[in-house]
Amino acid sequence: MDLQDAINEFWHLEGAVTVLKCAGPYYILKPTTLADKDDLLHAGPWNIHGALLLFLRPWLSDVQLHHLDFSTADMWVQMSGAPLEYMTPAMAARLGSLLGTVISIDRGTFLQQNMEYMRVRVQIPIRRPLIPGAFLRVENGNPIWIQFGYERVFKACYNCGCVGHLNHRCPYSFTEAGYIIRNLIHEAAYVPDGAFWLAEGMPLYS
Repeated sequence: MDLQDAINEFWHLEGAVTVLKCAGPYYILKPTTLADKDDLLHAGPWNIHGALLLFLRPWLSDVQLHHLDFSTADMWVQMSGAPLEYMTPAMAARLGSLLGTVISIDRGTFLQQNMEYMRVRVQIPIRRPLIPGAFLRVENGNPIWIQFGYERVFKACYNCGCVGHLNHRCPYSFTEAGYIIRNLIHEAAYVPDGAFWLAEGMPLYS
């Protein structure tokens, strides 16, 4: 099944989307409605049979395709486990900055009707392992684990946390993967007050 057939069958959009195949792994998608264009740009990431599509950038004139940067993906990340008083847009932005560049915050998740998790859209480097979460040291000094959930990421390795392959095809041993992820978390979570940290022996993925 090619990309056009998959979009026609599985994506529930308002209008038609035309797929134009370019050289190499590049495609141009032409939606017919503004609502579909907005969804394609902001509701993803999108996937076909588990493969992440790294497009979803507005068309830029005078740019050669091989000069486009596909090293990042914009993802919605759910962050659960924080005490209610810590569930603020500022805390969501701070947690999101551990993962990459914060694009936007879903302020609807801070309404009284939905206090299950915080939700942040982050531009994340796709060749790095996805950080599973981090400890938040609250005011009484106790650590609380904040779990990160990545929406619409269906093909991710639960051994190393990278997108694009599954456990049985992982190039890393469990020890190597744990070393990579721990270094990434410690690097990303370094802040002057030591609020975020990962304890030794903490399971990374389940």
